[in-house]
Amino acid sequence: MTQYFLQYQNIAAKKATSFSGKNYQLYVGNFLSACARKGATFHKVLTELQKSYIWNDIALHYENNDTTEHQLIERMRESYQERLLLGCSI
Repeated sequence: MTQYFLQYQNIAAKKATSFSGKNYQLYVGNFLSACARKGATFHKVLTELQKSYIWNDIALHYENNDTTEHQLIERMRESYQERLLLGCSI
């Protein structure tokens, strides 16, 4: 029986040179859509998001773009209400 061994190179962690925050925006949007499909309350959605491992990074990203955490939450509330009204079947 032939044994194969993989050789791994020691590669340094990838570093972003121009971080746009798009992944955070996609994460929040997809999370809101998935929760809307389940019919969760916004309070439950917000609680789960704030318990997320990356919530502080998300809030900091928006704060660096002149959006307070309170403004972010209000935007998410509005977006979530739209998703609920649309049925969010996508």
